[in-house]
Amino acid sequence: MEKKFGILFISISLVFVFGCKPEKAVSTSDFPLQCVWSWEEDQNCVVEGNIWNGFVKEDYLYKATGSISRIVFWRRTVSPTLFLEYKSVGKGSVRLFINGEKIKKITPVTKITRKIIETDRLYQGLNFVEFRKGRNVDFYIKDIYFTDKRQKPTGHNFQIEKGEKLHIPFEAGRLTLVLKGKGALNLEAYEGETSSVIKVKKITNTFPFFKRKFRMSCQGPFVVELEGLKGRFSVQNVKFVPLEAKKLPKEVHAFKEPFPDIYILLIDGCQASHLGAYGYSRKTSPNIDSLAKDSVVFENAYSNAAFTRAAVATMFTGLYPEHHKVRVITKGLLEEFLTLPEFLKNRDYRTSIFSASANISASFGFDQGVDKIFIYYGPHKATRRNIAPDFIEWLKRTNNGTPRFSYLHFMEPHFPIRPPPPFLNMFKERPVQDPVILRLRKKKDFSLEEIQDLTDDYDSTIAYIDHLLGKILDYLKKADLYDRNLIIFLSDHGEALYEHNFFGHGWRVYDEITHIPLIMKFPSYMNLKGRVQTIVQTTDIFPTIARLFKDKREFDGRSLLEAYYQKAQGKEFSVSRNFLKPGAFGIRWLNYYYILDLKDFDQELYDVNLEPGKNIVDSRKALSLYLRTLFLRWLWKYQTIQKKEFVVDLKKLSKEELEHLRAFGYIE
Repeated sequence: MEKKFGILFISISLVFVFGCKPEKAVSTSDFPLQCVWSWEEDQNCVVEGNIWNGFVKEDYLYKATGSISRIVFWRRTVSPTLFLEYKSVGKGSVRLFINGEKIKKITPVTKITRKIIETDRLYQGLNFVEFRKGRNVDFYIKDIYFTDKRQKPTGHNFQIEKGEKLHIPFEAGRLTLVLKGKGALNLEAYEGETSSVIKVKKITNTFPFFKRKFRMSCQGPFVVELEGLKGRFSVQNVKFVPLEAKKLPKEVHAFKEPFPDIYILLIDGCQASHLGAYGYSRKTSPNIDSLAKDSVVFENAYSNAAFTRAAVATMFTGLYPEHHKVRVITKGLLEEFLTLPEFLKNRDYRTSIFSASANISASFGFDQGVDKIFIYYGPHKATRRNIAPDFIEWLKRTNNGTPRFSYLHFMEPHFPIRPPPPFLNMFKERPVQDPVILRLRKKKDFSLEEIQDLTDDYDSTIAYIDHLLGKILDYLKKADLYDRNLIIFLSDHGEALYEHNFFGHGWRVYDEITHIPLIMKFPSYMNLKGRVQTIVQTTDIFPTIARLFKDKREFDGRSLLEAYYQKAQGKEFSVSRNFLKPGAFGIRWLNYYYILDLKDFDQELYDVNLEPGKNIVDSRKALSLYLRTLFLRWLWKYQTIQKKEFVVDLKKLSKEELEHLRAFGYIE
């Protein structure tokens, strides 16, 4: 193995679990379920990262275990040449696919052979490589990498030599490592969050055929680092038993018959931190705050997407954007996915959508299971103000005992909206007449005064939409519809107000863009109120409603009742993405917010409690490594789901839809 390759990161794919007693837990001993490695910067080589899936370790080779085995590569630059060292034993065939396209059939060879393959299917950023094999063939890989022909090919294997380090991150549980080799290495274990060292051990072995075992347990996430001091070692086996997850109390809440109405009230682009219920000092949201007192308030709720269509698709399906594939502006929701309106329609609900957003329309697949969609398009038209009275009128017309579902999508406080009087300028010391955001759109640098002007407009718009929501809530109380029904208030995403030198959303995934308000008022007989610190996501909304109907189908998300009973923050994490390919992702874990851009592999890390505006990625490299591997194994699980995509021809949208998307910055 060439010594110029410095660091090998191996990430064992585990399920996020909690608890204290490792009873009846299922262990994993495959090596490796996933591998991720990166090269040291000082070798004048760009940093790369790869994931392996569907291989097991046999001595120094990786053996494909199923009919399809995959590798994910990240590239800073496009590399046209693939170097593959492999052997293929048996009568069956092995086919190579890159980014979904068949490249060639692999020639059977019984000895390790290097193959050089030219391809134009590689992209800058994320690339998927698949080996599809028949039943009667064993396929092994020694090495695989991409490079430019002008560079000298360099290989690597998976043994630890002098000067090299191997990092293995784990969740809480019991670990057994089996090592084989001759020489000496240093083993160090440290906590995943604080990087505090919890165990140090020097391992020596005189006879290469003897195996050495290392055992340890930890109540929280930890990382094991192996550093080669002398000779050569290999990791023969990794056995890990996670701690058992906490169980929900025996009392399981469910809807009583007759089933309640379900109302989802969504305001577009609202930062959670600009609401009184989330600690804001300005009185922007008295009606929302009043609702919060009767509800469960999720303090750390995150949208899985930084733009409307993907965020609402996730809420309607309980699936991540990587699963339902609504990830860019030209994609819509496939009919094959069960949506929340369809789920309720199957239970005899009358369903409706009141949408002021062209993103949430039949053109993009959001009419599935919906009896009636009421649309209110236009960037500044007064028709948006009709949502509240029209919804109230619809409730009056349909009050015949049939349970009802309504999704209301208000465009406020999404840029560039400004509220009507008397809310206009309600927070300004010096009133202005023209929309601040329109004056600032073409600027790159902004004064503190301009930023404050925009923030004032934003807060005024929240106050305005809170006023409209107040009318709805007042009617629900007067009509005896408040106490006995389920009311969900949330936003699809937040809005950046130049906290990180950026206005808006969609392009970036900072905390102020993905952290959203989520308030759920359950039927009064459930007696569910309070505040929850556990990290939750928009993927969790549909599963919560399904569980309340005692439906146990699987989703990407989980029931929010699990978070309610947990109350305190655990080790859950959220994942949010932007609307670009291959994507930038934001990961919230404990009090940390980690950002990884898959195009250039840039990383950022913030402590949202102590210094939310300071990037600490350089000073917390071990923690960044842990969060990176945490995200990559999540990505592998969902990115590799093969689904068709619903591609929308934007040219065929109505004039009103195009005007709306253009006015709010979705298209030019």
